[in-house]
Amino acid sequence: MLAALGCTWGHMLCTFLTLYILIEGLGRHVDFWLIAGLWSLSYFVTLVPISINGYGVQELSLTFLFSTIAGLSTPVSLTVAVVIRALYISVSVIGAFYLPGITAAMDTHGGVENS
Repeated sequence: MLAALGCTWGHMLCTFLTLYILIEGLGRHVDFWLIAGLWSLSYFVTLVPISINGYGVQELSLTFLFSTIAGLSTPVSLTVAVVIRALYISVSVIGAFYLPGITAAMDTHGGVENS
Protein backbone atom coordinates (compact mmCIF):
# COMPACT_ATOMS: atom_id res chain seq x y z
CA MET A 1 0.00 0.00 0.00
CA LEU A 2 2.82 2.39 0.78
CA ALA A 3 4.44 1.68 -2.58
CA ALA A 4 1.15 2.47 -4.34
CA LEU A 5 0.80 5.66 -2.32
CA GLY A 6 4.36 6.67 -3.24
CA CYS A 7 3.69 6.00 -6.93
CA THR A 8 0.50 8.06 -6.77
CA TRP A 9 2.33 10.97 -5.15
CA GLY A 10 5.04 10.72 -7.81
CA HIS A 11 2.44 10.76 -10.58
CA MET A 12 0.67 13.77 -9.11
CA LEU A 13 3.98 15.60 -8.65
CA CYS A 14 4.75 15.02 -12.34
CA THR A 15 1.26 16.24 -13.29
CA PHE A 16 1.65 19.42 -11.24
CA LEU A 17 5.12 20.04 -12.67
CA THR A 18 3.81 19.52 -16.20
CA LEU A 19 1.06 22.07 -15.60
CA TYR A 20 3.53 24.49 -14.02
CA ILE A 21 5.96 24.21 -16.96
CA LEU A 22 3.13 24.53 -19.49
CA ILE A 23 1.75 27.66 -17.84
CA GLU A 24 5.22 29.18 -17.54
CA GLY A 25 5.80 28.33 -21.22
CA LEU A 26 2.67 30.28 -22.11
CA GLY A 27 4.19 33.34 -20.44
CA ARG A 28 2.08 33.29 -17.29
CA HIS A 29 2.90 32.45 -13.67
CA VAL A 30 0.83 30.53 -11.17
CA ASP A 31 2.17 29.29 -7.84
CA PHE A 32 2.98 25.57 -7.82
CA TRP A 33 0.80 24.89 -4.77
CA LEU A 34 -2.13 26.75 -6.29
CA ILE A 35 -1.82 24.56 -9.37
CA ALA A 36 -1.78 21.47 -7.13
CA GLY A 37 -4.88 22.64 -5.27
CA LEU A 38 -6.83 23.59 -8.37
CA TRP A 39 -5.97 20.32 -10.13
CA SER A 40 -7.08 18.35 -7.06
CA LEU A 41 -10.35 20.29 -6.89
CA SER A 42 -10.90 19.73 -10.60
CA TYR A 43 -10.24 16.02 -10.15
CA PHE A 44 -13.01 15.73 -7.57
CA VAL A 45 -15.39 17.60 -9.87
CA THR A 46 -14.69 15.06 -12.64
CA LEU A 47 -15.79 12.24 -10.34
CA VAL A 48 -19.39 13.38 -10.75
CA PRO A 49 -20.84 10.73 -13.09
CA ILE A 50 -22.17 12.97 -15.85
CA SER A 51 -19.68 12.05 -18.58
CA ILE A 52 -17.44 9.18 -19.65
CA ASN A 53 -14.04 9.45 -17.94
CA GLY A 54 -14.67 13.12 -17.17
CA TYR A 55 -14.23 14.17 -20.80
CA GLY A 56 -15.34 17.75 -21.14
CA VAL A 57 -16.02 18.12 -17.43
CA GLN A 58 -12.33 18.24 -16.58
CA GLU A 59 -11.57 20.74 -19.31
CA LEU A 60 -14.49 22.94 -18.28
CA SER A 61 -13.63 22.82 -14.58
CA LEU A 62 -9.91 23.47 -15.20
CA THR A 63 -10.73 26.39 -17.48
CA PHE A 64 -13.11 27.85 -14.92
CA LEU A 65 -10.76 27.36 -11.95
CA PHE A 66 -7.63 28.64 -13.66
CA SER A 67 -9.40 31.66 -15.11
CA THR A 68 -11.30 32.69 -11.97
CA ILE A 69 -9.00 31.65 -9.12
CA ALA A 70 -5.52 31.59 -10.67
CA GLY A 71 -6.13 34.73 -12.73
CA LEU A 72 -5.26 33.27 -16.13
CA SER A 73 -7.14 34.44 -19.18
CA THR A 74 -9.82 32.14 -20.52
CA PRO A 75 -7.88 31.27 -23.73
CA VAL A 76 -4.76 30.36 -21.73
CA SER A 77 -6.81 28.33 -19.25
CA LEU A 78 -8.55 26.46 -22.04
CA THR A 79 -5.25 25.83 -23.81
CA VAL A 80 -3.77 24.36 -20.63
CA ALA A 81 -6.82 22.12 -20.10
CA VAL A 82 -6.88 20.82 -23.69
CA VAL A 83 -3.10 20.25 -23.88
CA ILE A 84 -3.14 18.28 -20.62
CA ARG A 85 -6.02 16.13 -21.94
CA ALA A 86 -4.12 15.61 -25.20
CA LEU A 87 -1.05 14.48 -23.25
CA TYR A 88 -3.10 11.97 -21.29
CA ILE A 89 -4.73 10.66 -24.47
CA SER A 90 -1.41 10.36 -26.32
CA VAL A 91 0.11 8.36 -23.47
CA SER A 92 -2.94 6.06 -23.37
CA VAL A 93 -2.86 5.45 -27.12
CA ILE A 94 0.64 3.97 -26.80
CA GLY A 95 -0.87 1.09 -24.81
CA ALA A 96 -3.19 0.27 -27.71
CA PHE A 97 -0.18 -0.74 -29.79
CA TYR A 98 0.88 -3.28 -27.15
CA LEU A 99 -2.57 -4.66 -26.36
CA PRO A 100 -2.74 -7.22 -29.23
CA GLY A 101 0.60 -8.71 -28.21
CA ILE A 102 -0.39 -8.86 -24.56
CA THR A 103 -3.71 -10.56 -25.24
CA ALA A 104 -2.05 -13.04 -27.63
CA ALA A 105 0.52 -13.89 -24.95
CA MET A 106 -2.25 -14.37 -22.40
CA ASP A 107 -4.05 -16.78 -24.74
CA THR A 108 -0.85 -18.78 -25.44
CA HIS A 109 0.22 -19.03 -21.84
CA GLY A 110 -3.19 -19.85 -20.45
CA GLY A 111 -3.73 -16.49 -18.83
CA VAL A 112 -7.33 -16.33 -20.02
CA GLU A 113 -9.78 -19.05 -19.14
CA ASN A 114 -11.96 -20.25 -22.01
CA SER A 115 -15.15 -21.54 -20.47
